[in-house]
Amino acid sequence: MSPAWSGRDWNHPSIVLWGVRINESVDNHDFYTRTNALAHSLDDSRQTGGIRYLYDSELLEDVFTMNDSAFRCGRPTTRLI
Repeated sequence: MSPAWSGRDWNHPSIVLWGVRINESVDNHDFYTRTNALAHSLDDSRQTGGIRYLYDSELLEDVFTMNDSAFRCGRPTTRLI
């Protein structure tokens, strides 16, 4: 999250949390503590999250977010349109 984005988009209704973690990255306590703190300093009204792929990952953000690749979506059984 850059200061320009947070200043421009801070009041946008579709932004429900700020992503502060590199997608599916390994834990890096010092780095993610800083990115989480930066997001809160720029916008303290929203929670933070970050996509991970390990269940036992350290939770430094406000919301635990995870890609679950084990769930397989199939083709719809009913017609959508």
